[in-house]
Order: sequence, then structure tokens, then C-alpha cells
Amino acid sequence: MQPSLLTFLSFPPNAAPVMKRIEVLIPHERIQNAERALSQSGIEGLTLTSVYMQCNSVSSFSAGKNRLMGKPCCKVDLLVSDDDLPAVQKALVQIGHPDLRLQIFVMDLETTIRIRTGECEEAALR
Repeated sequence: MQPSLLTFLSFPPNAAPVMKRIEVLIPHERIQNAERALSQSGIEGLTLTSVYMQCNSVSSFSAGKNRLMGKPCCKVDLLVSDDDLPAVQKALVQIGHPDLRLQIFVMDLETTIRIRTGECEEAALR
């Protein structure tokens, strides 16, 4: 008999997060470079989402002025351990440097649970 999910959720109170969630917007033409650099850093899993980056420019056509809604790009989501964070940040900075203005967002990840197996934290990501 498998233990209930509640037994997996009993973490020590005020435990420091050991994982990070990284979010970065990358132009479509740089995605293969990003995947290659992250793979060399030891990161195999990532989530790609097609989004539009905010663009506040106005273009003039013969029919008048049109406001551009946004530039298409990919949002890359990664879950990494604290130990892997510096290598991942370095890889992402090298992708965009020096001509691309990337913003890398790093957030604490409190808990990761794989529902099917009940694995927690880093074991749930492997």
C-alpha cells in the first residue's frame, strides 16, 4: 500500500528552499543556442512557451500608423538546484551577450513533488 500524499508534504517548518525556478524570454532564433548551452551546463529539462514580448513601437504604413503589439519570442522555464544556478545563469548570459537584452528572473521554489511516485525536491526532477 502506498503512503498518502500528506506524508510527503510533511516538510520541516521554515526550511530554506533548495531549488530555484528560472524564467527568461529568448528570441526564437536563439532557442537552439540556449538549449545547447543549457545542455552543456547539465540541464536537460526545460519548458518552452511561445509568447509575445512587449514592444512599444509605432510603425508607419501608407494607410496610417499602427501600434505593434509585441515581438514573438520564447519563454524558457527551468527548475534547477541552488548548486546549478551559477552555471545556468552564466550560460544564459552568454547567449544574449552583448547585443541582446535578456532579463533572467530567478524565484525560490518551496516544494517539488512528483505525484505519480511521491518523490520530492531534486529527485522529482530527475
